[in-house]
Amino acid sequence: MDPIVDYYRDIAVRRRMLEFLGARHELSEATAMFITAGAAAGPRFDPLPVGELWRCLEEGMDVGRSLWDRAGLIAHLDLDYVNFNQPARGYHDRDRGYGVQRPVARAAVQLLRSFGIRPLHLYSGMGHHFLWQVARASAAFDRLAELGRLPSSLVSRYSRRQPPCEERVGLELGRAFSGLGMVMEFITHRLMADAAGACDVPIRATAVEPVEETAPEIVAIDISEYGDALISRAVRMPYSVYLKGRQRGWAAEGPSAIPSFSVPAAGLTETDALTAMQDPALMAEVARWSSVAIPECAAGTAALTEAYRSSPLADFHAWFYSQSQHPPDQWPITYDVVALDELPPCAANALRHPNDALVKPGYMRHVVGHLLTAGWHPRHIAGLLRSKYERDHGWLEYWYQHDATSRADFYTRLFAGLFLLGVDDPGTLACFSPPAVAHLAAARRRLGEWRASHV
Repeated sequence: MDPIVDYYRDIAVRRRMLEFLGARHELSEATAMFITAGAAAGPRFDPLPVGELWRCLEEGMDVGRSLWDRAGLIAHLDLDYVNFNQPARGYHDRDRGYGVQRPVARAAVQLLRSFGIRPLHLYSGMGHHFLWQVARASAAFDRLAELGRLPSSLVSRYSRRQPPCEERVGLELGRAFSGLGMVMEFITHRLMADAAGACDVPIRATAVEPVEETAPEIVAIDISEYGDALISRAVRMPYSVYLKGRQRGWAAEGPSAIPSFSVPAAGLTETDALTAMQDPALMAEVARWSSVAIPECAAGTAALTEAYRSSPLADFHAWFYSQSQHPPDQWPITYDVVALDELPPCAANALRHPNDALVKPGYMRHVVGHLLTAGWHPRHIAGLLRSKYERDHGWLEYWYQHDATSRADFYTRLFAGLFLLGVDDPGTLACFSPPAVAHLAAARRRLGEWRASHV
C-alpha cells in the first residue's frame, strides 16, 4: 500500500479537505469552483471538477482548490524562501528556509491582526500561506469591486462560461479580485518596510531572480496570482501531499521517500508543524482537531482597504491609470520604435528577446526601472510589455492561458510603485548608475506633481 494513499483514506483528513472546499458533508456542497491535481502546478493548467477529488486522492496526487469561489472572494498571501543557487536547499533544510522567513511571517500576522484579520495560516512546501474570505454581501467586497480595473480582454473572459464548472466569473467578482490585488500590493509595501531590518536576506515582491546583482537567497512575497485571471489560479489544500520536490528532482520517489504535507499552523509551534509536515501519522492526528475552514474577515478587509485608499500607493495607482496605452494598430509607430541602444544591456536584451526574459520578474524589474529613468510613464511601460506578450515570440501554448494586458499592467504597476515610493532601492540593481538614480528622482517628482493637482 502506498503510504500517501493510505493517509488520504483517513476520514479526518478527508473531512478537513471538504471543509477547505467550503463543504460540510459532500463534495456537491463545495463553494470552490474547481480543484487541481498532479505532481505540482506545472506549466499547463488543467482544472478538474470538484467531484474528482476522491479519485485524485486514491491516486496519491498533490491537490489544490480554486481561488474562484461561489460564496465570495478568497484572499491569499504567499511567502516563500527562494535560493537561486541551491533551489532545493529550502526543501532539505527547512530550519534555514523557515528561519529566514520568520521576521516576514511575524510581520504579516501582526499587520493583518492590526486590521482585525485572523487568517487561516498554513505551512506548505517552503513557505507560508495566509487565507481569508470576503463575503459577496459585504461592504468590503463592494469597495474592492469599486477599486478593480479590468481590461477588455478579461471583461470578455469573465463574461463567458469557464471549464470545468461551466459558470461565469462575472464582472463584479472579477473587479473585486482586481481590487484585492491592489490591496495586496499595499500589504507587500508594508511588509517590505516593516521586516527589512530584521530579515537576513533581501525581501522581494515575487520571486525576483538576480540579473546582474547578487542575491542568491530571498524571501518572496509572492502576489503574482493577482496578475492573472481568477479562473487560472489555485492554492494547495491543507493536508495535501506536497510533490513539487519530486517533480523538480529534489526528493526521491517510492514508498521509502520522505513525504511532505501542507499543515495548518493553528495550535502548533513552528517546530511541531515542520515535524508533522513529514509524518503522515502526525498529519492525520492534527486533522482530528485542527480546522481549516477559511475564515470570513469582511470587516477587517474593509479596514485594510480604507488604509490602502488613504495611502500614497493608492495615489500612485490612480496616476498609473491616468493614461491610456497605445492601441495595437499604433504599435509600429510607438512601442516598436523604442531606442533599445540607449538602454543598459540587461533591459535592452530582454526587450529584444522577450522569450523567456519577460516571463521572469527579475528582468521585468530591470525593464521597468530603466524605462522609468528614461521618462516613460508606467502605463506605457505596461503597454510596451503587452505588445511583446501579444506577439509570436515562440511562446509555448500554455502562455496563452494568461491575459497579456493584465499581466503587463500588474508587474509594471508592482515594480514601478516599489521604485517610485522608495520601498525598493534601485541601488540593488548593479547596472543602475548614479545618473539613473537621479533620473528616477525626476520620475518621483512627476508623480508628486500629479498628486498635488489631483488629490
